[in-house]
Amino acid sequence: MRDLIVLSRNGAVSTAYLMSGDEDVREGVLEAQEFGVRVVLLGIEPPPGHVNQAQALIREADDLITLSHDDCSGFISRITETAYQPILAIPPDIATAKPTEFGEACGRATRDSCDSEILARILAKRPRIPHAVDAGLITEAAGRFGEPLPELTRHQVRAGFWEGLSKPGT
Repeated sequence: MRDLIVLSRNGAVSTAYLMSGDEDVREGVLEAQEFGVRVVLLGIEPPPGHVNQAQALIREADDLITLSHDDCSGFISRITETAYQPILAIPPDIATAKPTEFGEACGRATRDSCDSEILARILAKRPRIPHAVDAGLITEAAGRFGEPLPELTRHQVRAGFWEGLSKPGT
């Protein structure tokens, strides 16, 4: 949003195309319009019975262009849940008291339970642990090391997870 305002203030744009649905950007739209910029709101057609753009934002925009599924299908695609579904594996016999060791054991168990394609996808995203895996890892760690989980402990658990996930055959 800052870019829209700066470009508008500097007279660098006459029309801005904004793809958003958040009402929070409405104030930026108003400010850009005060500098004489025409703001065209872009959106993707929502499923029937749903909305994906705030009505207040739509009202403020100078124009609205709604792209259909067909308009977008050549440019974006969705990975189906079955194509990529990493799941955290927690070994049943883990009785470690150290967060790094806990994370490493979970990483090894997860590595051993994944097929090679999913493992490669997880490793390619490093340092980002897939959300579903990370949420399970941190929830389990909090149950073992205390809620709320201190930041240092979270870091140790995640570092251990990556260590266990990346070590072959231990």
